[in-house]
Amino acid sequence: MNGWPIWTDSNDLGTGILTDLDHDGDTDIVFQGYDSKIHVYDTPGVWDHTRIQASRFMYDDWHTGNPEKCIYREAESANALGVWQVADDTTAWGHSYLSRQAAKSAGGAAPDAVGQALFYRVEIPEWREYRIWARIRGEFTRAGALSISIDGRPAPRGKSATASSPGPWIWRRVATAVLTKGVHEFSLAQAPNNIAIDRWLLTTLDEFPAPNEAPHDW
Repeated sequence: MNGWPIWTDSNDLGTGILTDLDHDGDTDIVFQGYDSKIHVYDTPGVWDHTRIQASRFMYDDWHTGNPEKCIYREAESANALGVWQVADDTTAWGHSYLSRQAAKSAGGAAPDAVGQALFYRVEIPEWREYRIWARIRGEFTRAGALSISIDGRPAPRGKSATASSPGPWIWRRVATAVLTKGVHEFSLAQAPNNIAIDRWLLTTLDEFPAPNEAPHDW
């Protein structure tokens, strides 16, 4: 293509990375050079994560070799639990799950939303649109039962869907969001008292990716 390759005073090492490094809407190409420098080329091409199948070596920052992402996290591994409490159950994936308690403050009033929030920091390996699923039981069908925020903003609910799971659990798709690669913060600030959460899944797949899941059962 016109203007490429770009010749420098040093050989470029390996394959480059396509990204919007400065978030200005165009495509940047990043190389490491033998001169111990990072070379960044600012191109006029419009950045669109949906048009780029492999933006870096082995598809993503984790070099998974897989264009599709499925990132699981045990619910009890939260960075902050708020009013949620860990409970034991052999039907849960890690033999533990989170249960929301009807906690009260010293003055008798319910705690504020910040104090109730279930909080996670999650690393994302590639800039894509992700569907967020939760393995839950209890009052999950009521509208607004799960209120999720990502990086301080309400997450779009997107298309609702459910998938079966062994035991008393069910998977429910609770949000859809475009996430850039890097660390993001998730919080669950609203949920009915009788709901339980076992596991989270972030996936780029449209449909639930684990039709034959088999959690530990002993």
